[in-house]
Amino acid sequence: MVARSYAIEFDNLLDSDFVLDGSWLKQGTEFKQPEKEIVLKAKAHSIVQFSHKGIFGAAGLFWFVSDNGERDQYVSVCFNGFEKFNAWVGGPPHDLKAEYGNMPKLPKSGTNGQGPACRWSIGGTAPESITVTIGTQEVQPYEVEPPIQEELEARRAARAAEAAGQAPDPTFQDLLPRPKDAGDGLGRGFSTVAKGVGGGVAMFVAAPVLGGKSGGFKGFAQGLAAGSVALVGGGSAGRGGGAARSAAASAR
Repeated sequence: MVARSYAIEFDNLLDSDFVLDGSWLKQGTEFKQPEKEIVLKAKAHSIVQFSHKGIFGAAGLFWFVSDNGERDQYVSVCFNGFEKFNAWVGGPPHDLKAEYGNMPKLPKSGTNGQGPACRWSIGGTAPESITVTIGTQEVQPYEVEPPIQEELEARRAARAAEAAGQAPDPTFQDLLPRPKDAGDGLGRGFSTVAKGVGGGVAMFVAAPVLGGKSGGFKGFAQGLAAGSVALVGGGSAGRGGGAARSAAASAR
């Protein structure tokens, strides 16, 4: 079934509102509402609507975080039209984008699919929709490991200071260190190259000397061979690592 118009409805049985925290939508799929207005109200029914231009239907993933001051509960959703679907309430999956590729097929109309503290089925008040019930079981707060929590708090404070309190909070998937821009990435890349080449040169010089002291001419020859290998290997490793860092920055 190809969905030209698509909606996911939420029956929130919990006492907390949930605000949209992040999303990844397949090309051609878009939210119909402004993202800042997408909120799952406590003890209420909410509808998230999508439009799409592709021939394969609406698809993507998105997640909400509890607006209770603690930000310790998540509602996470992966969807692919009316073919596949999955949802979680409580802690988010370790890798939500990987879960997108492993979604189970939707149950037939009139039957429920289930996830942690939630269930879903085809149909709802809007045409072409899926309804998710949140809070079918007790929801355990999501406990972030202390080092990650400290990193989150530091980034939130830095963003707030930089944007006068208007910057969006980092999400649970926003913890990978990235170069600031292409210039920063190239700088890190050249640094990696320099370290690799420098290490190879040092080994190329030192290995024959040490070999000669311990084994005479034969040791010197063996050391020279080992140093040559290190020179080539160190330079290659440095160039490879530098290219990876530079490419990552340019991709941003």
